[in-house]
Amino acid sequence: MLSVLKNKNFLFLILGRLVTNIGDSMYTVAAMWLVFDLSKSTFYSGLAGFLTMFPTVLQFLTGPIVDKVRLNKVLVWSQLIQAILVLIIPLFYFIGYLNIWIIMMIMPLIVFIEQFTYPAQSAALPKIIKSQDLVKANSLMSFSYQGTDIIFTGIAGIVIASAGAISIYLVDSFTFLLAALFFKCVKLEQKNEIEHKPRFHFKKVIHNYTTDIKEGFTLIRHSLIPKILLGSMISNFMLSATIVILPSFSSIRGGEEYYGYYLASMSCGLLLGSIFATVFGRFAIGSLTIYGFFISGVLWSISAIATSSYISIILFGLSQISIGVTNVIFMSILQSILPEEFIGRVFSFIASLTSIAAPFGSLLGGFTASLIGSDKVFFIGGIAMLFVSVYWVFQSSLRSIPSSEKINAKEYSFFTNVLNK
Repeated sequence: MLSVLKNKNFLFLILGRLVTNIGDSMYTVAAMWLVFDLSKSTFYSGLAGFLTMFPTVLQFLTGPIVDKVRLNKVLVWSQLIQAILVLIIPLFYFIGYLNIWIIMMIMPLIVFIEQFTYPAQSAALPKIIKSQDLVKANSLMSFSYQGTDIIFTGIAGIVIASAGAISIYLVDSFTFLLAALFFKCVKLEQKNEIEHKPRFHFKKVIHNYTTDIKEGFTLIRHSLIPKILLGSMISNFMLSATIVILPSFSSIRGGEEYYGYYLASMSCGLLLGSIFATVFGRFAIGSLTIYGFFISGVLWSISAIATSSYISIILFGLSQISIGVTNVIFMSILQSILPEEFIGRVFSFIASLTSIAAPFGSLLGGFTASLIGSDKVFFIGGIAMLFVSVYWVFQSSLRSIPSSEKINAKEYSFFTNVLNK
């Protein structure tokens, strides 16, 4: 797999992706703390989370735009613009005029600009990699995204604990400039076909997107996938809700440094779950999900009420392991049993559901915490994991799902409405 790194263009592309992902993972975490620190309100930290995460839902609009411009320019300028925007926050801080509204205006802009980067990277890949090496290249690109997101979310928490949230934005500006330099080194063949491509039509993009979503839903609506997705959506929803109330919950526990510890613990748990997912892949998925989410819910709930903050942090991290395991296993199953011609449409539907869950989880989590307190919302997160476990227990079709090696798509009601045609 690493042989593709001998291709200098790919090496610069993946280095650029790695570095820009570091920035993406860190500034969101810093924004949550800054907004809470300035407002002392979980409602505003939830609103900041919503505004920061919602632009990811609009990524389907950026792809067609990327097709109309030169990829080199998109890759480089997206990073330079983000480097400038991210510096506005520490600038206003040092002159004494930083407030939550500046953060909540700047952060969505930064995230929206980043939505141009990922389609541009995907479009650049076939131009610099031979077709027989695309699978290897895509695998490395995927790991560079998922791995850095988990790892540097935790690192961001530690940096905030030791040096303060403002320092994150200074580091981010440097990472975006470095990413721009790496992307500048990627040599892409420039062809004249860009000028001859059809014009961008907003209505057509919306129509194509909604069509893919509808087709994806049609293909799986009578299968087990919607039932399986419910558990994943609840866990991702509650993780988003928990992240935005963590600054408040951490302040109850002891202060700014505990925010870093909780984030680092969560990241370690998710990363361990992702790494050891292959070990658990041989177990029956029904049983694995039931026991995994039950254990997660118990550990998370005890973490919420533990008198020792350090025990609470450790238990919270351990509760995330099963979430990391199940997320990887579910996605792997879908990729292995989906008919190839349906993968794009089904994953468009799944991506839409999961991308919408995160911002609304942030908004509702912050609002609810403003009414009943962040400690109670944190505890509800554990109860939600227990609910997923109980839900699978009472769904016989889910409870009986075997290990991934033994799954037969037709026998276990995956895509029966398609496979029976």
